[in-house]
Amino acid sequence: MIPKKTILESDPPIELASALALKEGNSKKPIYAIHKWWARRLGSVFRLLLLGATHPANRSPWLKNGAFFEKHDLSGIKVFDPFVGGGTTLVEASKCGASVVGVDIDPVAAFVSEKELETVDEKLLQTAFDDVEKAAKEAALKWYRTILPDGRTGTIIYAFWVETIKSAENG
Repeated sequence: MIPKKTILESDPPIELASALALKEGNSKKPIYAIHKWWARRLGSVFRLLLLGATHPANRSPWLKNGAFFEKHDLSGIKVFDPFVGGGTTLVEASKCGASVVGVDIDPVAAFVSEKELETVDEKLLQTAFDDVEKAAKEAALKWYRTILPDGRTGTIIYAFWVETIKSAENG
């Protein structure tokens, strides 16, 4: 499945990687928000490397002309990451259909990567969120209630807390 000579070996898409990295920047994707990993790699860069390493050299124009954004089927590929860290390698490879295996001596890294790859039941998640919101909403909102000038009760959006300190001179 891996070609004899790949895009990475013949015409590495450096400018495309740079442009994608600038767009992704620090606006991390939600899947990577489970933990603010200290050395997280950008998903776009790894995905581009993965595509470049699994397609033949003559497909370089294909990759540079928008193929990055297409759906990819790398189901015949197995990606092994011996130092999973924040899980970017495994997540991006998995999103392309590759089979992934990863390990790390750091239990936090292993846990974060495992959770990023775990299938989520969206209905169950929404139900749990609704339950927490219902339980916490009134308790939190009581601190944001106020009486409006016309006597109605309202909910404030922003609060500015000010502490006044009297000096010895002012009594």
